[in-house]
Amino acid sequence: LQKKNPAYAPRSSRNNENGTAMKAFTNVLWASQSVRADAPSPEAIMDRCTSLFGSDIESSSCAAARIFACSSLMVDDMIQNESNTVEKKMKANARHMEWLESILPFMKAAVQAEMAVDAQARKESNPTSPDSSRKLLRFCSFDFSSVNSPIDMVVGSNEQLEHSIDALEVVVREIEWQSTHSPTNSSARAKLLLVLYAMTTASEGKAIRDACAKTMPNDNGRPWPSARFIKASELYRAELEALVASSGKDETSNVEDTAMILVSPLRDRFSTQIGSAIRFHLRRLFDPIPMFFTLPSKHYQPPDLSDCRAKTYEIVYLRAPDGIEPSTDGSSGPAP
Repeated sequence: LQKKNPAYAPRSSRNNENGTAMKAFTNVLWASQSVRADAPSPEAIMDRCTSLFGSDIESSSCAAARIFACSSLMVDDMIQNESNTVEKKMKANARHMEWLESILPFMKAAVQAEMAVDAQARKESNPTSPDSSRKLLRFCSFDFSSVNSPIDMVVGSNEQLEHSIDALEVVVREIEWQSTHSPTNSSARAKLLLVLYAMTTASEGKAIRDACAKTMPNDNGRPWPSARFIKASELYRAELEALVASSGKDETSNVEDTAMILVSPLRDRFSTQIGSAIRFHLRRLFDPIPMFFTLPSKHYQPPDLSDCRAKTYEIVYLRAPDGIEPSTDGSSGPAP
């Protein structure tokens, strides 16, 4: 399993470094610093957003869409700045189309996944609550960390997690495809990595983040904090670094040769959510009905939680291995 999908390798192996995979790319990266571009206007960012991801993006608080739109505009400017003649500018336009088309499927998959998870979370929330319009908390959806874990006592609480898994699977499949195909323009990807790095810096990236924040939809009259784009930029910078290090390697490559792919945060999130879903369904199948810890009284009767479990536990249960007590008090029977 680890050879087939390195994302499931032990975390200790993730400390391995593969400097040779990044050496040529890093040289291009440093060379690109001399052609840095200014932050685009919010209007230009939104135009690029709708052009790449559709008109629905205007009403969605998708951080990935703003980051990709802004960074692609800046990469375009950097490519143009390298050209000082009409002929070179025409070639630069062609290179722009090549690099963007090669990475665009990954961008679209990430944007669609974030929008799908955010829409599911809003669907499961209670918009009719009188306090819903006054909530001051904004949970990030770009890294899928705000997805609720399933609760054993709540039927259907696993739906949001499994919806997130379905959305992330598309992104991970695109990451795998990108990692086995060499990029058409490594120089442009170096510039994209440089822009994503600039977004995370305190001073240089502030203008970029402010421009992205101004394109976010109105949220109860409160401005969107531009600092939110720091974490999102760091996440996609890590993804791009993983793609650069693993590009062109096939499934037969040694795990150690593709060590950089193991740092992919979206792969990690995907595997973590799969593990959480598996544990939930194992509990649902084999654990007995959960106990309700509030004592019943004439004023309060505990709810019926029989629907939270399958009937499998009545005929089979998970048994601890020989020599290991199945519970803390040493009693026999189903594992707690």
